[in-house]
Amino acid sequence: MGETVPLSHQASVGARQITVIQIHLLSEPGDILVFMTGQEEIEALESLLKQRAEMLEQHIESKLLVCPLYAALPYHQQMQVFDPAPENTRKVILATNIAETSITINGIRYERVWESDANE
Repeated sequence: MGETVPLSHQASVGARQITVIQIHLLSEPGDILVFMTGQEEIEALESLLKQRAEMLEQHIESKLLVCPLYAALPYHQQMQVFDPAPENTRKVILATNIAETSITINGIRYERVWESDANE
């Protein structure tokens, strides 16, 4: 298991989870890109979203595919963010802020950067 996410980050991870799920359930098709401050936060949100996605799959047709993106991730996993999402699937990319200006990912329709990240 990864390192514990500090309490202040747990709240922001929870807020991000709610926002991603709301977009998934209420918005038109399109992938989601969420910028985060680091690997620990990404791993925490990835775990929460995967758990929620499993529960949602029992009730809705659309699936959620969570794809992390940070420097320490193995290359083949980093490259998965560029693969198109399968049919009836919304891809959610959880990336560090460093990716914000260095990559372009096709299919992104929703992008979210939290203001608090700029101050951390």
